[in-house]
Amino acid sequence: MTDASSARAAGYWFYLVGRNKIGPVDFRAISEAIGSGIIVENTQVWQKGMESWAPAIETSLNSFWADRPPPLPNELTMLQDPQSKIKGVQPSPKKIDSEAKVKSNGFVAEFLSFSGRIGRVRWFVRNILMALVIGVLAAMAKPVSEELVGLLYCLLVYLALVNAAKRLHDFDAPGWLCPIALIPIVCLILLFKGGTYGTNKYGDEP
Repeated sequence: MTDASSARAAGYWFYLVGRNKIGPVDFRAISEAIGSGIIVENTQVWQKGMESWAPAIETSLNSFWADRPPPLPNELTMLQDPQSKIKGVQPSPKKIDSEAKVKSNGFVAEFLSFSGRIGRVRWFVRNILMALVIGVLAAMAKPVSEELVGLLYCLLVYLALVNAAKRLHDFDAPGWLCPIALIPIVCLILLFKGGTYGTNKYGDEP
């Protein structure tokens, strides 16, 4: 006797949708529920003679999925919650939190972190803009505080070193060499030397 025949002969079934217990239903109703996707492989089912509830795929109903290919990755959430076919698959809170964290850390990673890569044009333009902005701020702060002017120029040096490290990473050189970027001839090298094609050990191609 085949699994389908065993399931048909066993009598009425019960199954869970969310927290709702459906049943008793006959074999025809259980077949329609499987065909419409209400019951999937891991839906909990039970019938007389079973010791406890079990996933449908582990019962005599398993023949309904014998010839089906495995689900695509984006269908796994639907298998875990059949109601998601109606509601739509919602992103998990953890994924939303991680994406928000990446966005919130974008400024820090881009301007203050020594990790990552930047290309020649962005390195040059960024240095020019930083020098102009901090130069203007320093001129405005000079009548107020010489110490503040000094802090602004220290910030400019730090940002220049960050940019130099990222530029060195672009052609697979170690970032700790960034202090030599303060030498004018080295600046020319950073401006004209092309970066590594594709991904290197410091990140993706900018």
